[in-house]
Amino acid sequence: MKQMAGQVLRFQRYRPSDPAGTIVDLSEAVQQAITTLARTSQDGPNGWPFSLQLASDATDSAVAVTVDVPADLPGVRGHEADVERLCRFLLVNAARGAAAGTKKVAVRASFDGKQVRLTVEDGGPDVSGTQLEALFDPNQKVRESACGLELAACRSIVRRLHGRIEARARPEGGLIVIVTLPTETGEPSI
Repeated sequence: MKQMAGQVLRFQRYRPSDPAGTIVDLSEAVQQAITTLARTSQDGPNGWPFSLQLASDATDSAVAVTVDVPADLPGVRGHEADVERLCRFLLVNAARGAAAGTKKVAVRASFDGKQVRLTVEDGGPDVSGTQLEALFDPNQKVRESACGLELAACRSIVRRLHGRIEARARPEGGLIVIVTLPTETGEPSI
């Protein structure tokens, strides 16, 4: 495990000079991640102990996802696979947390004129300040059922996209992860 954590840390520190591959539609990437997770959640290869559904379709036993991501957001610079993987990892970790709490996840995005801000919020167990500091470290397990390697990969992806990622404790309990990414015309968030 330590060897794998070391490899992930080296991967995280790697920053290519040009993150751009294409312009990626963040709204589409979020929808693709939700569709993939809804399709594979209980019976998928990972055997997640929850079912993920849009809030409008959610059953009582499912983790309900509310999405407020405008379709007219400017595209973000990067590779489509990276942005989709980022969305999927953030959503699955939020759903894992929410499964042990309110069974609710909220995904929001906004544009401030230069950058796109993606927020993924869950109503799971509380996260302390010291846990927040280690949230994106590959060899730390901060929350029950969270995957440190996936969260570490999120940090790596965001760095490659020249963005920022941060986590905050949710006042009502749970976690808020905020990703800020440059748009096709905006400046890097670094």
